[in-house]
Amino acid sequence: MAGTTLGEIDNLITLSRARFQAGEISGTEPRRLQVERLRFVEDVFSADLAFRDASSALLALMGSPDLAFEFDPVDPLAPASGLLTPGLVMPMADLSSLQRQALEGRPGIAVARSDEARAQTETRLQRALRSPNITVGGGLSHLSGLNVAAFSVTVPLTFLNRNNNGPVVRADAEYEQARQRTTATRTQVALEVQQAMNAARVSRARVEYLEREHLTTAREARDIVLASYRLGEVDLTDYLDAQRAFRDTQRTYNRALYDERLSLFSLDAAVGTPSTGTGEGR
Repeated sequence: MAGTTLGEIDNLITLSRARFQAGEISGTEPRRLQVERLRFVEDVFSADLAFRDASSALLALMGSPDLAFEFDPVDPLAPASGLLTPGLVMPMADLSSLQRQALEGRPGIAVARSDEARAQTETRLQRALRSPNITVGGGLSHLSGLNVAAFSVTVPLTFLNRNNNGPVVRADAEYEQARQRTTATRTQVALEVQQAMNAARVSRARVEYLEREHLTTAREARDIVLASYRLGEVDLTDYLDAQRAFRDTQRTYNRALYDERLSLFSLDAAVGTPSTGTGEGR
């Protein structure tokens, strides 16, 4: 975008110099365009630096040994209704299904459930250990010419052991804590999905609004003023104002696109969607 705008300014500088040599305009306009060109050159340099830094950061995340490796992006910054990375969840997907997917697939939920199940097993074990073990015995003996059969039943009097309930109470408390942690984790996951969905939907609405209400209008106004300037019907100030307005609108729109893409990846993270899967709503 910055390079395209700079090319348009260079074409206008060439045109204004030709018109100046033909005596149609004063020498002020070519000089003013040359000064104005500096603004767009700065945009080009800034965009180039941002792209190089982002490329190096991406290579570092991928573990590349060459952080200066040059490559071209294949996924253009475009509205989410366009081409998207496979697996990217779309904001029009059903909220309840995304929350259910998150509750089934997020690792934190699995860990909390495992802790709860382990605590519940410990509780059952301690309750089983508290129950008395009844011992039954018996035998035969021969005394004074008589055969005698003896039987015995041993029942521990556990109610006399004051420490008998301690392990059970402790296990019950640990199970309740684990259950509460599971509930809290489920609530937190549902909240994260809800907030990520909110951000994705608002970001989508922002992109659509800017595209519908401002970007097209600013571009058409710039093109009309440019055509009028080439015909000599408007002065340079009008064109520069229209060009600046379009540039500011384009910047705002590009930022909105960037924020929308980030919100979609945040929604992916909240849902726990695998990056190699197929996104819902595609």
